[in-house]
Amino acid sequence: MPFYESFDKKELIAAHRGWQTIRPENTIAAFEAAVGHFDFIELDLQLTKDDVFIVMHDASLERTTDAALKFPNKRAPYLVADFTLEEIERLDAGSWFLKSDPFGSVANGRVDPKSLDSPKSRKIPTIQETLRFGAAFNMPLNLEIKRMSHRSGEEVAKIFLKELEEFGAPVTVLVSSFDHSYIKRIKEEAPQTSAAALFAKSLPSDLEGYLLNLKAEACHAETAPAPQIPVSKLLKKGISSALYTVNDKNLRKELFRRGFRALFANEP
Repeated sequence: MPFYESFDKKELIAAHRGWQTIRPENTIAAFEAAVGHFDFIELDLQLTKDDVFIVMHDASLERTTDAALKFPNKRAPYLVADFTLEEIERLDAGSWFLKSDPFGSVANGRVDPKSLDSPKSRKIPTIQETLRFGAAFNMPLNLEIKRMSHRSGEEVAKIFLKELEEFGAPVTVLVSSFDHSYIKRIKEEAPQTSAAALFAKSLPSDLEGYLLNLKAEACHAETAPAPQIPVSKLLKKGISSALYTVNDKNLRKELFRRGFRALFANEP
């Protein structure tokens, strides 16, 4: 069943990197916090040196981990692709949240620092751990594969599909990427896998034809090109439309009235 058809409601709010305003982004703690508040979770995937998908937004480990402290010599710019899973498992992916307080949620008392003192807040999850979370909480997952220059589209698709096959248990998954070669390969090898093409500030001139050629079930885009997206026309072809990142409640109402199926947000 296509990802968006698995929901009983029409207007969906997705947790962008988990509930990242109250827990460190892309951690199991951020995902668990989102349960009961968001309809599904969006998260990011990068490949390690030894070809394991981990949940990490940036290509570099520096912003959200203590990689520079744990590995101080000759490892800059601390790319995920240069580290093995064993090395990454040594890192702390939660302390940065307390130090930088990116949303001011610690300073304003919304987040108790003690609530972040747990392995779930400090560990970088693997895709397998994340799929187990999704299955355990019956929480749908949007897995965004980040662009990775050190692997071909064919290799990335093969590794991703192998991870899904190895997991085996039922979990509702949508794969998305800005690198549409990944989407194309995944759909060729596993047509039953739901997929979304990601776009930033511009769209193909023939968006409908482009998405149909990719066999994508969804179009995910920034809010800037939203007026150019033929939402109703795409829906007639079985393609849902979603936008990121939309935190303004009034704007959400307007976009849902226009027929957008999902909005990615930092807050419910």
